[in-house]
Amino acid sequence: MADTRDDSFFQQKGKSWFNKSFYNNIFSTNIAVWRYLADSFFEGDLTRIVWSSPEMMFRKRQQQVASYVQQGKADKNAGVLDMPFCAFRLDQDSASTDHERTWFNQALNTKGKWIDELGRYVRLTPATFNYTAVLVCQSDIDLQYLTHKMLWDDSNETLLESFVDTTAEDGTTHTLKNIIVCSTRTHMNPDYTDSDWIQKNKIQTVRVDMPCGTWIMGDDLHNYWITKKVILDFLEDASIPIHEETPVEQLVNNVFSEAGVWGGKNDN
Repeated sequence: MADTRDDSFFQQKGKSWFNKSFYNNIFSTNIAVWRYLADSFFEGDLTRIVWSSPEMMFRKRQQQVASYVQQGKADKNAGVLDMPFCAFRLDQDSASTDHERTWFNQALNTKGKWIDELGRYVRLTPATFNYTAVLVCQSDIDLQYLTHKMLWDDSNETLLESFVDTTAEDGTTHTLKNIIVCSTRTHMNPDYTDSDWIQKNKIQTVRVDMPCGTWIMGDDLHNYWITKKVILDFLEDASIPIHEETPVEQLVNNVFSEAGVWGGKNDN
């Protein structure tokens, strides 16, 4: 039986996070960064990206690969980690109102920007989300290739896009596009390896610090949610199985959870 229980305190209090601006701004940014990493290193293959801290990345990757093999979307002879892959996650102290640009505007922060299509104001507050990514490979050639790719990005800023939906005063749904300014700082061969894997495999790692500046869009009076097409395209491209009994928002929440079950289905 599928377990769709939500352990969130706010959800238990009846304050659904599905339609809250903070949840959807962060999660839409997560999806944009996931796609950026896949496009940058693996020719758009989202199945080589896993949401995980460095400490948990081997365990989470094994769980992910096992799911792909079961679906017939990965070679069972490729190994339990199927390298190369990239693990990334928001840092624990990830969100702040600091930003490299002077984006803060008191009027936008308190009153917002008038959106004609919505017939109302939408508050905009600049924020920075800090991610840590770890690229894992076995070959020295792969290591040099990944480092070369990252050095190009280190010397530039990358502009990403994220999307959330909200309703206008007349009840119609509209999509809001957000901007994400992503910077990278690369560290070759950081100390992010598990002792068991060191004994059995030759593993090379590259850590990438990724501060991403964006806008928090929304307010506490209206609903905001990740654009449905963005969610469905992400789940399909990342080969995350969709279960009829589990809301797709819950599947995304499980993917972006350190303790989440890959694929969003728990069997009791």
